[in-house]
Amino acid sequence: MKKVNIMNRLIIASAILLFAVFAGIGNCSENIVITRTLEGPVGPGEVFEVTLDVDISEDNKPQTYILSEEVPQGFEIVDTDARMTAEVIDDNTDHERSVMKWVVIEGLFAGKVEDARYVYHLRAPDTGGEYALIGSALLKDKTRVETIGSAGIVVDESIDNTVTGMPIVSFANAAPVVALIVVLSVVVLYFRKKTSAGNVK
Repeated sequence: MKKVNIMNRLIIASAILLFAVFAGIGNCSENIVITRTLEGPVGPGEVFEVTLDVDISEDNKPQTYILSEEVPQGFEIVDTDARMTAEVIDDNTDHERSVMKWVVIEGLFAGKVEDARYVYHLRAPDTGGEYALIGSALLKDKTRVETIGSAGIVVDESIDNTVTGMPIVSFANAAPVVALIVVLSVVVLYFRKKTSAGNVK
């Protein structure tokens, strides 16, 4: 079992404390909608994108929220725009899950509560199956608003992610090819010139 990252958990705890201090007391008439979008199914080991669209009502705009996204065991976070990530242990299953958090507090560190999109990429595990993604937003009165939209991802072992056809040539591996073409062109021009000069004589 992987050791829990203490530093990340302290950062998250500090952010929640700041959230409580700056939030104040209020009722839950605020309107926020979080929609998760992703495309699937995916193959084992495939990297895929997940987007979280946050829609804020201007009529009852929340001043603060903490957006959380839990990743199932076996999935690797390849990259994320979340400022905080941590590993947590599920008490019911004893499985470890990755959790990402976005903390938005109006006016704190130039924070602005407005419509936003958050993006992260995951690498699927080698084992096929249907996996659930869990997410929500915590509002200032401790009310949770559940994330809607795509609820999970299917990993299909029949999907082959092997790249077929011509290899992709990048700038890094194209340099030797370009150098060879230049050398061959110079040689061909040299012999053509020499042949032309011989014909003139």
